Amino acid sequence: MPGIECAPGSYNEGNKCKLCSKGKYQDKFQQEECLDCRVGTYAAREGQSQCTPCPHRLSTNGTQQQTCSICSKNFYLAQVGSDIEIFEGPDKYCWECPEHATCDIGTTLGTFGIEKDYWRDSNETSVLYKCVHENLCLGIDTSATNVSTGQYCRPDHIGPLCMGCEKGSRSHYFDDYKGECRKCQPLYIKPTIFLCTLVAIAIIGASIQKAIKSFPAFGQCTSESFKMIVTENKILMDNLSLQAKLKIIVSYFQVMLVLTKVYGVKLHESFYGIMGIFGLFEFSFLIVPDTASCTSSVSNRLIFIALWPFALIAVFIGIVLFYGIASKGKDRLRSSREHQHRFFQNIQETYHTSNDFNLHSNDSHRSIKYDQSPSSTRIRSILGRSAYFIICYIYLILPTIINKIFDAKRCNAFTTDDANKEQNSYLVVDLNVKCESGDFEYVKLQVSFWIFFTLWSILVPLSFICMLRVCRKQLSLNRA
Repeated sequence: MPGIECAPGSYNEGNKCKLCSKGKYQDKFQQEECLDCRVGTYAAREGQSQCTPCPHRLSTNGTQQQTCSICSKNFYLAQVGSDIEIFEGPDKYCWECPEHATCDIGTTLGTFGIEKDYWRDSNETSVLYKCVHENLCLGIDTSATNVSTGQYCRPDHIGPLCMGCEKGSRSHYFDDYKGECRKCQPLYIKPTIFLCTLVAIAIIGASIQKAIKSFPAFGQCTSESFKMIVTENKILMDNLSLQAKLKIIVSYFQVMLVLTKVYGVKLHESFYGIMGIFGLFEFSFLIVPDTASCTSSVSNRLIFIALWPFALIAVFIGIVLFYGIASKGKDRLRSSREHQHRFFQNIQETYHTSNDFNLHSNDSHRSIKYDQSPSSTRIRSILGRSAYFIICYIYLILPTIINKIFDAKRCNAFTTDDANKEQNSYLVVDLNVKCESGDFEYVKLQVSFWIFFTLWSILVPLSFICMLRVCRKQLSLNRA
């Protein structure tokens, strides 16, 4: 008995023709089985001789599929939906893969791969951000099973743009110039080094002064040579306007240092090494920022940075006053000894009347008053010169201090949820702090910001204007 000839879309089973089931097809006559639809095709009905290609943006999850319910390569599933909803609305559910991301078949919003040196805030967003430093964000491929933020950051780095330190802010801080987490130094090291340097300079200066006094001829020669050098340099600086040029250079490099932080200028990675050298003009060693980066909180850092210069100025003024009082005491002691010497010399040489004796005593007392006046003048001169150096110190650190104060206002916003259009905003100097009213640390920081903004941006300039007005005569004498 001849076999039954089965048409395409069916197959011969026990000398009977049966239709191919859903997900299968047969395009030839007289076949004993049906074939599975390949990936990217489907058969929604029985008895199909060809599988239907999936609509644009869609694909199938393997072979022998009855519908197309996943996104094809270079697309990702942006939101959850039923198989029917996805099939009927591929443009709504399957979106193009973001730039710098990789999307294989079946990729969802939370599973697409990310290229190296790119980062996103959560698995609920497709917005990618370029990492500031190379080799900090390692990226992730589509075969990974865990695509959390910590996985594609370099070891020991976490948080937005991988610029947080996993070991904690108490032991490590992120060095923006080096582009890595570095170990914190103990809080007392830099202030101690700075104060010891000041003390060493003071001791060396006092030793030189004592040595000059011990050898009057050498001291006179050295003093004259020094005055000649100072005079020549002053003439040179006045002729070439070096002081004004130096101020312009310092101000230029201080502006260069805040290009990225304040003005948002993006620099090539190779420039960060040069910017580290320019960091000398930030005069950070005068406000100890690296040590402050390892204190307990951002608000404490701000307090430390804003008040530390005043502590240095107080110490400096104390040293100056101590030196002036000590010098005045030496002058009084010397005058007293001279008075006693003249007094006893007059007794031995003459035996005049008491009126003559009183006359000599009054003359001696007048000499004491006359001797005391140079020491008072010296103290005023020292205070005038100290005011000049304090003004120079504030001039150098004022831009950096104000820049540090405005760190309390600098936040970076990152999209965190595409569906709900939500963003997370993080404080730039400490990515563990969110810029929102619900973050207690951020609220406390804003109070500190307004206090120190008023202090450094308004009161400090006004106080120095008053100081310059009071000391203008002495400063003019020193300048002359």
